Amino acid sequence: MMNTSEFNEKYKDFLVPSESGLEIAYPCIIEYLDQIFTEWKTVPGFNYSKITTKFGLARIYCNLQELWPLSGNELVYQVEERINLLLRIEREIDIRKQKGLL
Repeated sequence: MMNTSEFNEKYKDFLVPSESGLEIAYPCIIEYLDQIFTEWKTVPGFNYSKITTKFGLARIYCNLQELWPLSGNELVYQVEERINLLLRIEREIDIRKQKGLL
């Protein structure tokens, strides 16, 4: 499994210089984004600057919205929603571990 540094290194050609890239460290989210980026990196001109959480929700900062005006926004939204689901699951697991239930 990759960590965030390895993910950002793997996709460094698409990472905007001086930006932080992927900041969400859950392995299942990194694996999911690796699958997504395998597709997105084939889009001519694609780049990303940050993948993080804002107010507890996933936020992807990339240029798909500009490259694909009709579908880019929806694609990014759907991926953010999937990440949000994975975040809820991971947080639930963390809570259960803290309570000794797992």
